Amino acid sequence: MAVERTRRALVWMEDLFGPYPYPQITNLRRLESGGTEFPMLIMNGSASEGLIVHEIVHQWLHGILANNEWREGWLDEGFTSFVTNWYWEAQGKTDIWASSIRAAVQREGEANRQPVATPSAEFRDPAIYSHNTYTKPSLVFRMLREMVGEPTFRQILRAYYQRYRFQHVTGADFQTVAEQVSA
Repeated sequence: MAVERTRRALVWMEDLFGPYPYPQITNLRRLESGGTEFPMLIMNGSASEGLIVHEIVHQWLHGILANNEWREGWLDEGFTSFVTNWYWEAQGKTDIWASSIRAAVQREGEANRQPVATPSAEFRDPAIYSHNTYTKPSLVFRMLREMVGEPTFRQILRAYYQRYRFQHVTGADFQTVAEQVSA
């Protein structure tokens, strides 16, 4: 079952960004919960399709488009969370964004906020880090997709991949591509 989930996620990602450039991917089941990724390897603490998809997305948004998670965690985890939710949308899950929106509304109403672009080590607590690194940026990417339209957003992703694969990327690199493609 995990093999089929991995294959389905790989095909979807290749359609979104471009070809998977490595000769293989190995999906290992690890003892601890959670997951992690390295080029050609994902390690998952369960057979959950959501976890597998999230770690597969990291093959592109970290393994091919190498971002610095310590400086711009949102570009790694937030972008990956957005693409993971988009995958679920494509599978027919229409309510996939509801919990993220509720969390953002609640968190944004609190006094204890920090900017998304805060370096990881400078977040005041893990809850703010998690929200600003995973949830809020995923919603911002979704808003951008809705603003420019899905076909244009797909063009942005493919251009970003073509221009920067196997390089270190920054949020400014993504912004430049998005502005050029959507102009």
